[in-house]
Amino acid sequence: PAVTAGTAPARLHLRVERQTLSRLPESGAVLFTIRTRQAALAEVMAVPGAAAALAEAVRGLPETVAAYRGIAPFRAALLAALDRVAPPR
Repeated sequence: PAVTAGTAPARLHLRVERQTLSRLPESGAVLFTIRTRQAALAEVMAVPGAAAALAEAVRGLPETVAAYRGIAPFRAALLAALDRVAPPR
């Protein structure tokens, strides 16, 4: 089912990718790696500092990026939930 503004935060998960480029010493070739991490949003919200950091990141997304990532329809609801845990300064 599609995620909407009415979707409970407990049903959402966060997925983060860390991409790196490393030059291999012997060959000089470049190695591209991706490390993905996933967590239930409830786990993130259990740590106020993590909730605040996620809220800051979501607020900083340009609208086009939020739409591309699929969070535009529930962005306001997500921020409201995060702000209840860690109010913005």
